Amino acid sequence: KQWYQRRVRGGVQSATNILECERDRSAVYDRWIECIAKLLTTSGPKLNHMSSECEDARALFNGCFRTFLELSADPRLCNRLRFLTQDILALRNNHWVPRRARPTPQTIEAIHLEYNRELEAITEEEQVAVLARRRDHRNKKRIRRNEQKRDDEMC
Repeated sequence: KQWYQRRVRGGVQSATNILECERDRSAVYDRWIECIAKLLTTSGPKLNHMSSECEDARALFNGCFRTFLELSADPRLCNRLRFLTQDILALRNNHWVPRRARPTPQTIEAIHLEYNRELEAITEEEQVAVLARRRDHRNKKRIRRNEQKRDDEMC
């Protein structure tokens, strides 16, 4: 158990030390922020769970996020990094569940099921409007095809 606690404390300590280093806003510091953000995005849940078992690591982990909170409000930091830090903070506040699910390939059946569920979830008036938009879209495509055929015949 002591080995486990030392390992957790060491990992969190490294991230905290990097964030606490001299903040001269250099390109190197910006790259470190990106690296830590990527690390926390992928292994944040595990680090959070592991740090909850060790008091020292928990304090370091919370300090790391306090630094991220400061960075997210720092106007000297470029917008991309500021938003990156805000995303990490939002991810932690949402119990490490991302806002958007990563898109994965779906089968045609899955797409049809999802579409039917969405149709069932909306009111009847909204369904009529959705179906009318689809019909209008199909009609526009058909009209364009017919116009294209006429133009081709004229040439």
